[in-house]
Amino acid sequence: MKLFDWFTVFAQIVNFLILVALLKHFLYGRILRAIDSRESAIKSRLAEAEENLHQAELEKQDFQKRLHELEDARDAMLSQSQQDADRKRLDLMKKAREEIAALEERWRADLERERTALFQDIRGRAAGGDIFRATGADRQMQERGRPGMHAERGEGPVRRRIRRQEQTRGSGAGEGRRVGGV
Repeated sequence: MKLFDWFTVFAQIVNFLILVALLKHFLYGRILRAIDSRESAIKSRLAEAEENLHQAELEKQDFQKRLHELEDARDAMLSQSQQDADRKRLDLMKKAREEIAALEERWRADLERERTALFQDIRGRAAGGDIFRATGADRQMQERGRPGMHAERGEGPVRRRIRRQEQTRGSGAGEGRRVGGV
């Protein structure tokens, strides 16, 4: 018995070579072309993805740059508007102070005029005797037959003061003094 048959070995080698030739001619080329086309498609997609990633990175940097510029512009505008508001507030406060000072000056002038008019009126009444008219209570007491409160004391405080002032004026010591000690 023969364990090894050369004809079968040779036939198997020929069959294998025919199979390889047929596969190479009909199938291997197509498979290689399909693999190559897929590989090139994958490479182009990867290159496109890298380009898109690079473009996205550039756009991100551009966006961040524009964002910083906008923030700087916003900060500058806020600072400018704050300065304008402060300036406006100071101007308004200055105008308000000036108006208040003018009103106060007018008020003081009016007050001084009224004060002067009051003193002149008091002097005029004192000289004319109008100031010594009885008050309402004195009149009621006089109507009931009782003397008024000034009559009980002899003379009123206003009369005593005027009398003293007239005495000092007569002697020259009280010149320049106002009525009421003002």
